Amino acid sequence: SPFSKSVFLDADTLVRTSEVELLFNALDTFDLAAAFECCRVDWSNSAVPYDADDFFRGWEIQTGVMAYTNSPRVAKLWASASKIYEERLFHWESHSSAEQGAVTLALAHTDVRFIPLPPAFNARAYTMYRWISAFGFPIVHAKDMWKHLSLGGDRRSAEQVAIELVLHGWTEDAPSLVRMHFACSHGQSS
Repeated sequence: SPFSKSVFLDADTLVRTSEVELLFNALDTFDLAAAFECCRVDWSNSAVPYDADDFFRGWEIQTGVMAYTNSPRVAKLWASASKIYEERLFHWESHSSAEQGAVTLALAHTDVRFIPLPPAFNARAYTMYRWISAFGFPIVHAKDMWKHLSLGGDRRSAEQVAIELVLHGWTEDAPSLVRMHFACSHGQSS
């Protein structure tokens, strides 16, 4: 891009609010901002909904929404990604999102100042839940889980409290937040 700051959006994206301008603000400090996606698919193993044999099961930078600077560091990233892609062409041909895997691996070979975007800047239902099948819940981070109390105040194990909190967030909070944000952007009340 000839501009000092650029935002790249895939053709199948929809900009819904002016919050997208925050992407440009991120570039005051960082060279690249992008969300992550789960998970690349290995087309040769359709029984598994993710790339079980690849790095972090196909967890990768999602290149469909990116903000980046026109800098030597970012130019080096793109050159490195192209080289990785070409060197592993046979591998990428049997996988979804090949360029994303190459960019993810290339990031380790550069000094690009990278910030991961919040999932809201690349909201994809597939990514929002697909990571569970690939990873499960290796770590749950929840305030007051150590008190061993359910939302109703009953004694529970930390594992039971973690399950309850995650499910509550998804079944209670998430749907209403999604409805509220879609309604607000269309001038409706929730």
